[in-house]
Amino acid sequence: MKINLLDYLDKKSIKLQVICALDEAQQEEFLKAVYNAHLRTFFYHNFALRKISRQHPVNRHHITLFDYETLLDETPGGYCFQSARLLAFILKELGFDVRFCEARVLNGTSPADSRAILPTHVVLRVVIDGAIYFLEPGLGAKAPRFPILVTGHDEIIEQGYDRYKFSQQQGYYLLEKQVKEQWTTLVMTDLKPLTDDKLAFNLLRLERHVLKLPIRDEIVVAGQITENGCKTFFFDTRIKKYAFAIEEKGAFTKTVYETTAAAYEQLMAEFAIEGLTKADLALYAKQSTLPRPKKPWTVDFPLDDHELKRMANNLRQ
Repeated sequence: MKINLLDYLDKKSIKLQVICALDEAQQEEFLKAVYNAHLRTFFYHNFALRKISRQHPVNRHHITLFDYETLLDETPGGYCFQSARLLAFILKELGFDVRFCEARVLNGTSPADSRAILPTHVVLRVVIDGAIYFLEPGLGAKAPRFPILVTGHDEIIEQGYDRYKFSQQQGYYLLEKQVKEQWTTLVMTDLKPLTDDKLAFNLLRLERHVLKLPIRDEIVVAGQITENGCKTFFFDTRIKKYAFAIEEKGAFTKTVYETTAAAYEQLMAEFAIEGLTKADLALYAKQSTLPRPKKPWTVDFPLDDHELKRMANNLRQ
């Protein structure tokens, strides 16, 4: 599907500008405008990941780097690879030097333990006259609302009511956010450009890795930044109930829902996810269990399409 660049910008009330006619400061402001508008239009949700988590790896549907038709015409939301791929395409069409970089989502994990986390996340780097900017379009409600200039110094960045830290640790960049007076680790990346093959491989890891990945196998979440804060819908695994949280001008509110019906109504009112039913939501809030084989596995090499189909037919429905 080909994207109409003017339609994309018009939906966000952004005027098309010729990059080569702008100085460095003007390019930075244009980048900020496009990035912020993208975040406020395309929210994060992991329902496609929750769907495949219940499918056995030998018979699992593929997830994709992008789904322009869904993102632009149906539900303006998806997982990190989709949002990053769409934004990267737009920025490249506008004339920016943009590259993908692999990343690890920490969500409070110590950087010292980050190597145990697979790089199943992706961020963007944009270079303007030698200056590098860090963009995080796939982190939902926790995403910085503006690009972060990479200075090489550990510093606190204030963006509206949000406060972030962006620091270097042993060759990696660490993004943290201050939440209720506490600093929480979010993402770690080396900010090195990825090849297309490595990008596809990391997406495949998100799709097929046999061990549990929390974002795919354990949690339900939809989130987005707003003009003065952010909003998040999630299933609280601690109390086993759905919740909707809002941060507005630094103030936090949280509503807990006793029933799936009430939670679904709130989710649709805030995010309107196309094709997601109330039954889907109830299912995805449960721990994923894989189909069991009808009889013990046998594998005949080579592992071609015929063999994979035979193995898939051995799964209980």
